[in-house]
Parts: sequence; structure tokens; C-alpha cells
Amino acid sequence: MEAGETMVETMRTTPTQGIPTSNVTIVSSDTHEGIKQYYIQKIEELQLNIAEKSKNLCCLQAKRNELNAKVRMLREELKLLQEQASLIGEVIKVMDKTKVLVK
Repeated sequence: MEAGETMVETMRTTPTQGIPTSNVTIVSSDTHEGIKQYYIQKIEELQLNIAEKSKNLCCLQAKRNELNAKVRMLREELKLLQEQASLIGEVIKVMDKTKVLVK
């Protein structure tokens, strides 16, 4: 093999016993086709993986938004509960455990 030659070029120019050089070229192109198919398959697998991850991401974002809305609502409710109560009436007398007289 000389400088600047690839393995395929060397195989094409190297005489072999009983095998014409055109068959050697076909074998090497089959190898390239196999490698090409391997990478095409890998790319398709990775694209499916990306699509799955994107779908999962959308679901997680929707859950996050829903939980954030619940947290906002609970914070607002907590603020309302912690506000000082207004006086509606005045307790005059406790009648029973569950009853009082209000003025």
C-alpha cells in the first residue's frame, strides 16, 4: 500500500488468485453498504429515543405547571386563612359546650 491510498484502492489494484478484481470491489462496496445500514439504523434508533424523551418532557412540563398552580392556590388560601378575623358579635355568656349567647 502506497502513501495516500486507501484500503479499498489497494484491494482493487491487488491481483488475487482466481478472483477477478471486480468481485473484490463488490465485496468492499458490500462492506460500505453494511456500515451505511448500521449507521442508518443507529440514527433511526436515536431519533426514536429523542421523540420519546421529548414526549416525556412535555408530560413532565404539564405536571409541573399543574403542581405550580396548586401551590399558588394553596398559598393564596393560606394567606386568607391567616388574615385577622373580623368581629361580628360579642360573646355574652357560654351556655353549653357547643352553645354561646352572642350580643
